[in-house]
Amino acid sequence: PIPSWTSTAHVSTINGTTPTPSTTLDVRSGAAVTTTGAGAVTCTQHTYAHRDRRHVVATDINCTNTGVGAVEVVVLQADCPALSTLCNTTTHGLLWTRGAAPVPGVECKRIDILQAETEAVVKPVVGECHSVVPATGLKLTVPPAALATRLAGGGSAGVAHVRLISTRVTNLDQPPIQGDIVELAQLEWIGATASSTLFADHVYAMDDLNKAGIE
Repeated sequence: PIPSWTSTAHVSTINGTTPTPSTTLDVRSGAAVTTTGAGAVTCTQHTYAHRDRRHVVATDINCTNTGVGAVEVVVLQADCPALSTLCNTTTHGLLWTRGAAPVPGVECKRIDILQAETEAVVKPVVGECHSVVPATGLKLTVPPAALATRLAGGGSAGVAHVRLISTRVTNLDQPPIQGDIVELAQLEWIGATASSTLFADHVYAMDDLNKAGIE
């Protein structure tokens, strides 16, 4: 299988310290939920394959801060040496060709599987796009809770959020797709990135899938 950059995203440090993550599976949403915390900051990460947008894998990271000062959170993704099948080269029977990025913040590739299982089988081709995380990490500034909130002893904390998206489109999709494989992956990435209700739409679709009925 070809791994996803986005599914490797994680909180690396909070205020310069390396937190210990705790991961569970949310059965309702089908998302892997990872919680990390240090001091007054807690980050909750949801990583999921979107139920309605079948070409999309997403990671949402939400961090809250109940303290008196802003805190820096660094988010990382696995790099090429760690995920050798994602390198821009010919490796593991895959040929990677870098594609043009339609907008800042995204990288796209075409992946040709070089060997079919049998001569009668079409060789798969994959268009892949993913949100770019700098090698030094994506830095989030989590603002402090408002002074009035702290004096009252409750209320809303300071909040920061980031969403990372990976998309995959293949020539084996059903129904068959029409058009350039990488351009279609780019359009899927743009659409998912622009959505303000991506996770809510996923949960709604999962609830519809899991609702009680005649078995």
